[in-house]
Amino acid sequence: MRRWALLAPVALALLLIPAPGASAATCTVTANGSWTAAGTWSCHAVPGDSDAVVIPAGKTVSLPDGDGESVSSVMIKGGTLALGDSSELDASDFAAVGGGTISGPQYALLEVDLGAGVQATVDAGGLTVNGAYVNVAGDGTFGVAGPLTLTSGGWVESDVDTTWTGNAPWQLGGGAGTAPDAPPVSAFEMVGGKLTIASATAAQLTPGGGDGMIELDGGATLFKQDATTTSLGVTVLLDTAEVHVVAGRLIGRFSGAGALSISPAATLGLSGSGAQFAPPAIDVKGGTIEVEPGADVSLALPAMPALHRIAVLAGASLDVSVDTGSGPVEAEAAPDDLAGEIAIGGGATLSIDGGGGILGLAEDETLAGGGTLDGSLVNTAGTVAPTGALKVTGNYSQSANGTLALDLRSASDGDSLAVDGMVELAGTLRVATAYAPAPRAAPLVLAATSKPEGTFTKTFAPISAERGWAPAYAATGVSLTLGAPSASGDAPASLTAPRLRPAVPVVGGRATCFPGTWKDARTLTYQWLRGTKPIAGATKARYRVAPADRGHRLSCRVTATSAAGGTATATSKRARVRLGLRIAGVSAGAGGALSATVWCARSERRCSGSLSMLVAGRAVARGHFALSSPGGVVRMTPVAGAARSAQGEAATVRAVYRNRAHAARDVLRHLVLAA
Repeated sequence: MRRWALLAPVALALLLIPAPGASAATCTVTANGSWTAAGTWSCHAVPGDSDAVVIPAGKTVSLPDGDGESVSSVMIKGGTLALGDSSELDASDFAAVGGGTISGPQYALLEVDLGAGVQATVDAGGLTVNGAYVNVAGDGTFGVAGPLTLTSGGWVESDVDTTWTGNAPWQLGGGAGTAPDAPPVSAFEMVGGKLTIASATAAQLTPGGGDGMIELDGGATLFKQDATTTSLGVTVLLDTAEVHVVAGRLIGRFSGAGALSISPAATLGLSGSGAQFAPPAIDVKGGTIEVEPGADVSLALPAMPALHRIAVLAGASLDVSVDTGSGPVEAEAAPDDLAGEIAIGGGATLSIDGGGGILGLAEDETLAGGGTLDGSLVNTAGTVAPTGALKVTGNYSQSANGTLALDLRSASDGDSLAVDGMVELAGTLRVATAYAPAPRAAPLVLAATSKPEGTFTKTFAPISAERGWAPAYAATGVSLTLGAPSASGDAPASLTAPRLRPAVPVVGGRATCFPGTWKDARTLTYQWLRGTKPIAGATKARYRVAPADRGHRLSCRVTATSAAGGTATATSKRARVRLGLRIAGVSAGAGGALSATVWCARSERRCSGSLSMLVAGRAVARGHFALSSPGGVVRMTPVAGAARSAQGEAATVRAVYRNRAHAARDVLRHLVLAA
């Protein structure tokens, strides 16, 4: 604050003048000492309202207990600002450059009141706040590019829009406290502003006692802005706040109540327990929710949340309730359609309304994993795909368009579904087997407490060309017995055959397989053939023609799979692979002029390179060419001193050219000089 000094009478008048330091100056700490000692400063005076203060590395300036001071700006460049008990320093700008520390007891305050267009900053060197309180307010902004280390009750409150960048994690907590008091809490608090996270940063607890948290209140908003992962390993306390995951992945230990939105392709990871996001202030269409390993989370979602994915990771628990509005209660609850993909990890539990609800799977939706679904499951037109043993504590119902898909990896390692309640079956059973089962093998793939009602209407469970699985229904559920290859689901139909482009593949060029048109095909796979043999690794629609393909016939085989698991194949016509350039002939004209006719494939479009001609092992002519398809005549220049060549002589012509793929190719041909 501004202070004035009263000077002695001069010429019978009392003169009141500003104290030293009141005029604008930059005052740098040059010696460790008290703020109120003029010898501490390079300006040889105590800084005043309009002065800028700089605290360099290795220097400490201490504000006395109960003192109040005011300056224009504070820049900490690696040094320490030590605030006394109940002291206050006011500034209109702040910067931490290359690190530094603000220390003091709980009631020591640095108040930064920013004007419009002014940004307070913490650069990549970071800032440590040990016990003191820093408040950034006003009409400006706050940019934090380095790690904040808040210890022993250190607290930073931002009332302005704040941007958090940089990759070094924030450290919050630390400090043992004084018995019998608990260790102090250190925190970063947003009040009413917007905190934008725009980097792959993190926040974590500081070892050594004391809790740390990020607090959002007064209508504050947290934005995860970029496509990176940010992990907030401290409590994120919500008090009438909003969380928006615009891109990337945000993981946090959220507690309290607030609004939530997750953009398509963005992910919110929930750790810890206590998050309360309540409808209708939730918009998660197209987004992903992950419950991190070991977390215990309850989540209320709006009706038809249309999430892209829900993943309950290993050992975690998620209890989901769906807000269906305030209408009358139905006698039998309708299934909750939550997400396109639901995954329950090993040892994890997904509860629907505390275990009394129903999860529904509609068309193209999947439930996978090896954990527990606490509730009932209605598979109308989706796919249940256990990974290991998937348990359902309620009932399981599968309709005509639903699918149960299992993998049997070995005699002791296979997928299964265990249902504690009643089972009603229809639809498709698909089993993929990766081993040769013993003759009397009968794995139990659907365990139940009573015999299922109904049967699978389609089974696709081949083992080999001679053997397959068939379901057997008993009081304990469904087991598999060995028999003839099980019938597949409805197979797709090829309406038009696959075809190759270009029609004449050339070495080094690209060939594309167009799959033709299909009926009832859900997926397509490709295999390129050299003659009748598959080419290793050539399983995409586009293929780079290899030198080994020259002279062979190339084709592609397309395999289509229907939603029911049936398959069909179709193969394109075969096309012989040629070089993209061919020497069609050579001629000797009057006076010994030599020329070559060069053919350029249509798929190459343009051929360029060099020619050399040898007769009796000696070079007689050279030339360069740049021809558009289909080619032309290249006139060659005789080599100085070479004997004149005549019609009827045997000649060898070599061409070196680059094809469309920019690969150098050699073409060698033995010909007879024509007229």
